Amino acid sequence: MEWMDAFERWAPGVGPHRIEEALYNVSLQLILAGGDWGFATLCPVRALAPDGTVWFSDVRAALIGSDAATDLLRPLVGRSVVGIVPRFRADIADLDLRLDDGGRVQCFSDCASYEPWTLDRKSGSAGM
Repeated sequence: MEWMDAFERWAPGVGPHRIEEALYNVSLQLILAGGDWGFATLCPVRALAPDGTVWFSDVRAALIGSDAATDLLRPLVGRSVVGIVPRFRADIADLDLRLDDGGRVQCFSDCASYEPWTLDRKSGSAGM
């Protein structure tokens, strides 16, 4: 598909983007943001440490309004997204956000949302 080709050309140029803020909002949306960019998703996510240990995995509902969310997302703050690797399935794309320390944030785009994820940056945007 044409959009897949366009995304594969676009994604390698993304980053580095420093994560200055990481939160779950009341809409169960994970938001990662910095000065010139923002990533948001309503889909299930999993965050992996550099050694493959799971930091967290789709625990959105349990975290809303709790201090646990801040503690759980803390390892992401200060890291930088240095790459985005799409995993295409049919007409959707799952994402691996690659972090500067070797960690990853995986976004699974199989939710029913119109745009399962969005990535906005000053030089362009993408959405699924």
